[in-house]
Amino acid sequence: MQTKKSGFTLLEILLVIGIIAILAGIVIIAINPSKQLAQVRNFQRKSDIKQLYNAITQYYIDNSAYPATLSTTALTEICNTGSVASTSTSTSGVNCATAGLTNLSTLVPTYLVSIPTDPTGSSSLLSFIPTAYAATNATGTGYKVGVSASKQVLTWAPLAELNTVVTVGNVLVPVPGLNISGLVAHYLMNDNADSYTVLDNKGNYNGTAVRKTNVVHVDSGSPPNLNGALSFTTASGDYISMGTRSLGNTSITISAWVKTASGADQFIFGGADESICQFSISVGTDHKANMYSYNTGVRISTTATVDDNAWHHIVYWYNSSSQTMKIYVDGAESATGNGGTMTFDGWNWYLGRSGSLSGAVLTGTLDDVRVYNRALTTGEISQIYNGGAGTEAE
Repeated sequence: MQTKKSGFTLLEILLVIGIIAILAGIVIIAINPSKQLAQVRNFQRKSDIKQLYNAITQYYIDNSAYPATLSTTALTEICNTGSVASTSTSTSGVNCATAGLTNLSTLVPTYLVSIPTDPTGSSSLLSFIPTAYAATNATGTGYKVGVSASKQVLTWAPLAELNTVVTVGNVLVPVPGLNISGLVAHYLMNDNADSYTVLDNKGNYNGTAVRKTNVVHVDSGSPPNLNGALSFTTASGDYISMGTRSLGNTSITISAWVKTASGADQFIFGGADESICQFSISVGTDHKANMYSYNTGVRISTTATVDDNAWHHIVYWYNSSSQTMKIYVDGAESATGNGGTMTFDGWNWYLGRSGSLSGAVLTGTLDDVRVYNRALTTGEISQIYNGGAGTEAE
């Protein structure tokens, strides 16, 4: 008997090829190689600017001064001097001064093997950067650096992709929510020193902590912090006194990133007049955020839940014209009410405590606390919340 062998028909082969092509397309879309490559470049950027930051910091430790070329008034792009060590303005054929660039070649080779450059794969800029910027030739590195008058260093990668902010340090950088008007106090909560002082980054209202900041400082990870946050315990009665502050009969917005621990009511912010508590902001045992005006007897609570041991962005808002109180949780309005006539004049302000009430303190972690002397718009609140990691610099 003869066995008849049959092969694949042309139609069957084409059908298989088509199926394979469809599956390959699905896999490519799922993997999204362009996004993956952008993430890799962003990771390189983070590594590069961290190296720059560490090198500049170590230089300061060794020399009791930053490199003389660093600007104390603005962020400027770093000159691409490669692995050449020189303090001259012209290095390896690149005239850094003429190009208006910062020459950091003095860091090579003691602190850096070479000056890193941005792995530019896409120079499309984030929409919120106000001035068009790109490293268009070998003169620039694509990275920016600056030092504030208070000796704070910032390194920044403005060409970061995927709407990501890549920055290390604590000075002004144009990221979402950081140029909103009316900011009167800004606590980065990065303080980590043998001191009780908690700095107001606006230079207006420095606070005083119950315990030294190097004791309560924690590297708490995302969402907003660049260099940590401050953690409080009920047992130690931790809080920060901001002293007596006067905002007058005005609108106010208080923004904070909060991670509460389990236990009693968690008080985030409070105001007292002559040792009588007038105003408090808290998260209750029911995991709802509360805003209470003692002088008007008005209390509002959120519908949204504020879980323990998880970061939440909470905004407390009062409009003096409409006498309206509101609370926003993670960018969304979650409570509203009529607060009556409230005044913020001559109060003793506290972070992590409700006025003068004994035991009414926070058990948890605070970061990036901001006080505005006006009622922010919903869009502005959304800007602050959606800024994401690294946006606390001001």
